[in-house]
Amino acid sequence: IKSLNEDNSNTWKNKYEELNKKYIQTHDEVTYLRRTYDKEHAKLILLENELEIAHKKIIELQKNNLQKYRKEDIENINDWRKFEQFIAKQFKIKNFKVILTPRTNDGGKDIIIEKNSIKTYIECKYWNSNKTIGREEIQKLAGAAMMDGVKNAIFITTSTYNENALETARALNKNGFNINLWTTKDLLAFINK
Repeated sequence: IKSLNEDNSNTWKNKYEELNKKYIQTHDEVTYLRRTYDKEHAKLILLENELEIAHKKIIELQKNNLQKYRKEDIENINDWRKFEQFIAKQFKIKNFKVILTPRTNDGGKDIIIEKNSIKTYIECKYWNSNKTIGREEIQKLAGAAMMDGVKNAIFITTSTYNENALETARALNKNGFNINLWTTKDLLAFINK
């Protein structure tokens, strides 16, 4: 019996030592993994902070880029359809709903914008400074808008307006229609504000 007890005691002692070694080994592995996790987690937090700073810088650069358009940038567009697309994009940036009409058969307007339930028709003319906008162009835009029940219009040109165009716009505005005549200067003021 004494021999059996000693054998049993040795067996339990060996098992205890074996389990204790496994516990210490596992504990060391868990401690190592926890330290590794803590280091990696700290790196991740640092990377997230750097990403947030970079994101803020990108947003700031985008804001600055929106405000860097100059007369030369408009002149360098050099294509009437790209000019229309450029203007449509600028109104989208300013949170307008925007429809760019087809290249042909546009019904007398190039862009339709809407904000706060106010619809406005826009006509764009990418012309050189030798050619001026006259009464006919203003009447065509105003007529297209009025036929559709729209009371607001913007005429945008890279050129200028002759006196007949200006008189027509004044007459329309006196009679309840709202038309604005923009040149490149007005367009830049809108884009860069």
